[in-house]
Amino acid sequence: MSSANKDILVYVPDIPSDIADNDGEQMIQTRLQNTLSIKVKKVKCYSKLGVAVIQVTMEDHKTRLVSVVDSIVLDPHRSINISFVNKLELDSYIVYDRNASISKIPSSEKLVTHLKQAYKSIENLLCESITPQIPNIFHVTFNTLDNLVEVTNSSDFQLDGILATVYPCVNFSFLENLPRTTNDDKLRSAVITQNGDKELSATSLYIQYNKDTGDAVILVSKSAKTWLMKQSLIIDGQNIEKKTALTCRILVSPVPRGFNLDHIFNDSLFLNRVIGHNQVNDTLILELNNMETYKNVLAQKVIKIDNNSMKIKPYAIVIDPETMEIDAEN
Repeated sequence: MSSANKDILVYVPDIPSDIADNDGEQMIQTRLQNTLSIKVKKVKCYSKLGVAVIQVTMEDHKTRLVSVVDSIVLDPHRSINISFVNKLELDSYIVYDRNASISKIPSSEKLVTHLKQAYKSIENLLCESITPQIPNIFHVTFNTLDNLVEVTNSSDFQLDGILATVYPCVNFSFLENLPRTTNDDKLRSAVITQNGDKELSATSLYIQYNKDTGDAVILVSKSAKTWLMKQSLIIDGQNIEKKTALTCRILVSPVPRGFNLDHIFNDSLFLNRVIGHNQVNDTLILELNNMETYKNVLAQKVIKIDNNSMKIKPYAIVIDPETMEIDAEN
């Protein structure tokens, strides 16, 4: 629905993806008119995006919906509520094939160029990797709803031979230090359980778990309100806090037995930048103070101290044979 200056528009950011557009439009119009006596000029649902646009006839009605009503029950039989906002957040995520080689994943600049060439109306697109630790997922902000609708209608595409999928208008969170018995299926089951056992479609939920690092990223539609209200995920009896950023950790090795770690901490590369550490055998795990430090340190690749050359690598779980627990999958 175009948003001309004269149009009085209210937005719904949390339409379930399993409601057909025509059904959603009729349900919204009927509920607003019958329960709130609000005359609706037009409703347009975009179930692929999980959003709807409502055109009302009076500014007072818009103010009432956004500032007073806030939300209503759309379908009492299925316990579906929708909310009203003044503006849509057009943040979306593009996920490349997780099995693609890191060196072959197209850059954010190449992704922007591709989208602009494929969809001529797109301008000033904002695009960046969500974090260097997960290089195959990009955060993209579109300028207009029309742009997002156009891209989402062809949600799967290839760039440089690598498959990519668009997840529009979703919320994302990170999980760290997950149990070693975790896998994608267990994570999906845990999310659905905490969402009140309400099933989520493949386009409404994306989970990417990295067993080597013990972390995961969760993309989920805004209709999953019960899950979004949770501050943590319960999995295998553990309470894992949801985060908006991953801890900046790197590995330094080999660190000789008995080596004075202060020599590493006081090196110009690490001075006043290390906020935590742990050593397992000859591998030193360092927690760094911010992402800029993380990038600079990894770019160094090797550090030499007292004739000892040590490699610097991205974080991965280091198993201590003396304290390790048996992995249920092995």
